[in-house]
Amino acid sequence: MYTDGISDVKGTVGQMKRSGKLWIVILGAMIGLGLLVVGSFDLPLFQKKQSEQSAPVSEEAELQAYRAQLSREIAQLCAGVRGVGKVQVVVTLSGGYEYVYARDVQSKTGGDSTSAQESYVIVGSGSSQAPVLLMRRQPSVAGVGIVCEGGADPAVQNELVALVSAAFGIGTNKIHVSASQIPQ
Repeated sequence: MYTDGISDVKGTVGQMKRSGKLWIVILGAMIGLGLLVVGSFDLPLFQKKQSEQSAPVSEEAELQAYRAQLSREIAQLCAGVRGVGKVQVVVTLSGGYEYVYARDVQSKTGGDSTSAQESYVIVGSGSSQAPVLLMRRQPSVAGVGIVCEGGADPAVQNELVALVSAAFGIGTNKIHVSASQIPQ
């Protein structure tokens, strides 16, 4: 069974020797091994400069992006309502992201008393220890200001407040609609 495979390989290698193509296979294998060896080293030639590397996005930049995304989505939604013209939206967030970490709770019962000891679940060892992050909650919306053409109409105001409240889960007391100024 295996002898047939070995004899096939020997036959193929023999044909390559006779035709002069064996050196191409050997050269290709050597180049591949050389690339593997060179790739395993951290050579400055292959590293990006510090300015070219992507810098981690700060939490403040993420919050600004989240606020801008909410503003765009609310403006697009409001623009589709009958009686609404140009729309501008400002969203204010309360606080930042909330991080929820895994906790380990150990209860001890002794006699008439019960005590509980709570600690965070830590993974890693040495300097690479870190708590286990379960989730990151988005900041809540503190308020939404909508300025639009047609915003002076009470029916449009009620429609926009109800729409934004239902679509984004924002309390109606946190949404205000105003009419935009008419250019003279």
